[in-house]
Amino acid sequence: MNAILRHALTIQPQPQPVALADLIPARARALGCNDFEDYCALIDLEATAHLTGASLARVSRLRQQRRPRAFFDRNYGQHGLSVCLNRNRTMFAKVDAVD
Repeated sequence: MNAILRHALTIQPQPQPVALADLIPARARALGCNDFEDYCALIDLEATAHLTGASLARVSRLRQQRRPRAFFDRNYGQHGLSVCLNRNRTMFAKVDAVD
């Protein structure tokens, strides 16, 4: 019984995607997104579909400044995203692409 409990409580490592393109869902692929940049553009388009005029222009400009930039972390062997946190582009958050 203890062996069963120990096995159940063991944290199993999650398989890491080979590339950022592996993170694109099937729905986005059906809409023509073949790489991660296209997927980010689709997300932006869907998020701003309700805006028009000056509001759309302002939000689009700000979204371009804060769009996540993909990178590969050689220390950990994982893909990540770098996201700008402020207007003057001096602070960035780095997260695993899987997250």
